[in-house]
Amino acid sequence: MSFRRDFKSAYWQGSGLDGLAVTGDVIQLNGKQWPVLSFGDETLTVGEYLKMQVTAYSVAENWVYGTSVVTHTYATPSDNGDGWLVKFQGCCKLSEVANLNERDAPWEISSTVNLLNDAASPVLAVLPVVSLPDTGMISFYAPAFNPLRDGGVSTSLGNPATALTNTITPFTTMLDGATGEVKLEFPGGVAPSEASDVGFFFFMTLNATSAGGHVQADFLVRIIRGAYQLRIPKIGYGNPLSLNLPGPTRPIINATAVADAPPPPPPPPPPPPPPPPAPPGKAKVPPPPPTPPTMYPGGRYVGYTGFAISFTLTAEVSDTPEASDMNVGFGASSVPPGASLSAVRGVNPVEEAFDWKPCRGQAGRHITCFEAAGSGGNASVPECVDMIVHEDPPPMFLNATDDGVIRSVGEEVEVTLGATKRYTVTASDANCLDKLTLSVFEELPEGGVLGGQTAGTDLYHQAPSCAHSEVSETRTVSRLFEWLPPFNYGGNVTTICFQASDSCGDCSCAGRIDTTVSCVRFKVVRCRFSVGGQRRLSEVGAIFNTNWLQIWKLNPSLKHPDYILFEGQAVSIGRTMTVGVGDDLNAIALRYGSTVDELYDLNHDLQRQPAIHVNQELCIIPDSCKGQASTVLVPPPFTRQFECHAPSSNTNGVHFDTFSQCLSSCGELREPGTCSSVEPDVGMSMM
Repeated sequence: MSFRRDFKSAYWQGSGLDGLAVTGDVIQLNGKQWPVLSFGDETLTVGEYLKMQVTAYSVAENWVYGTSVVTHTYATPSDNGDGWLVKFQGCCKLSEVANLNERDAPWEISSTVNLLNDAASPVLAVLPVVSLPDTGMISFYAPAFNPLRDGGVSTSLGNPATALTNTITPFTTMLDGATGEVKLEFPGGVAPSEASDVGFFFFMTLNATSAGGHVQADFLVRIIRGAYQLRIPKIGYGNPLSLNLPGPTRPIINATAVADAPPPPPPPPPPPPPPPPAPPGKAKVPPPPPTPPTMYPGGRYVGYTGFAISFTLTAEVSDTPEASDMNVGFGASSVPPGASLSAVRGVNPVEEAFDWKPCRGQAGRHITCFEAAGSGGNASVPECVDMIVHEDPPPMFLNATDDGVIRSVGEEVEVTLGATKRYTVTASDANCLDKLTLSVFEELPEGGVLGGQTAGTDLYHQAPSCAHSEVSETRTVSRLFEWLPPFNYGGNVTTICFQASDSCGDCSCAGRIDTTVSCVRFKVVRCRFSVGGQRRLSEVGAIFNTNWLQIWKLNPSLKHPDYILFEGQAVSIGRTMTVGVGDDLNAIALRYGSTVDELYDLNHDLQRQPAIHVNQELCIIPDSCKGQASTVLVPPPFTRQFECHAPSSNTNGVHFDTFSQCLSSCGELREPGTCSSVEPDVGMSMM
């Protein structure tokens, strides 16, 4: 809501130097008639003035803008399916206007509330007075938005522009319902006889409609004519010295073309040619960052609950001889709850900072419109900043590097005995102001070391919020995991779970603390050894309790046993075998000339337990001098036997080699059923 700032009322006083209300003051709304808020269900606010907290004001244009919070409980979410019609009525409009129909007329703004369709009404971001230069075709933006989500709001004319003077100048009003762009066209210009030095005024009403209802805004449009155009302030987006621009500086945002206006900024350089495709196995070249946003409707800031959205506005009056004697200030509308505008710094030029940390419940879209007003009485064309606020997202893991090779995080990693595995894990956050901590869940394996957290490089995600200059140093972090497994870790499988946790920001920890976990399997290759320094075959053999001849025999690529192995060269130190039916560790060790303890040392996954299963892979170092002559398990010669079943016979249960021997020796009975065929209970033997 906006009202005339210098209204003569004891309830209107404030803390400004002129005794009137400024930002932060609370005033009570009154007038020639008692302002009444009707909720649409036969309930009124009567007998008490509404209190309004001032969020913006303009001395030059004589208005004060603010918000009133009123709590009301409806009996039902809607009025029989339609929205409850809420009206705010009072008196009066400006007394100084020349249009007799509008002078001292009551004002009324309305909105509908339908809680069946939405939890919030749309918002119209428009300043109380919109100042425009007389250029024939005049345009400005009055954007509408839903504070809970992006999109779903349209704008319409509540009434065409109505001149507040008895005009004879023909004009037309046009509106883009999607963007809120309003155009006033004066085909022949404004007749000089109709415009005063202070401007030519129009009264307008706009509606914003969404699924949750509609809201209405009344405001004035002031056409600035003639020489007064030279004193229109110029407002810029961002302070180039503070390096916090969301896009290129826009040094002029009013539509006036004046002789002394600085030239427009040079066009941006053409984008570089796309990089050639990366060869297989190499890192992909990241795409160029997205184009930084500009003012509405060309771009927007992207923010997150609990984290700051900040930018700076600059303004000056420079195209008049009296510029050095002028003071310049700012006005704003639709400032989000909790946002702050700094005190204006300087005289002419000036700057003002916008700072806002969205709290819980403020995720959605917010548009704030600004103007610069000079002490000469003129104001710039309003410009708006579009902000979309998301819930603070959880961290995400980027691709890892495995000894310099880029891999997807979570992909199984092979580790070779004797070689230090270097695995770098990196986590990042789409919120460029977030702070991450990277750690591991459980204890590291023997020989494993986790390096300290360092700032990582995000080559794959260029977050829109990174248009801020104050990007967190720990928004992308990395940690190096180094592991030199002990020599008896062949076949070991270790799962390490990395966890990335972010911060929750301020505003009562509105961003939440989120943790993302990614687990990686590290598998130590069996029967393979990487030389950590120059070694001879005899040194490698001694590590694994064998000799140089066995190592040389297992590596036919080694042309001579006396060659020195170079650092990083991998050699086989044994053979792998697959467990078959009937195998056990004792039999396998006996067959290959080894011992069970040696099998344990070569196969860490056995955990020094004898249990094995079919198709299990094992590493062995065969010894031809100690191993058995046959490579196959062969049973002993098989002979069928017969068992006596005569309880009264002293040969009951005795086995005989032939049926006739059993039958003749099985007691008094000579029946065939007293002897039955059985298989001998024998073990396996090696042949």
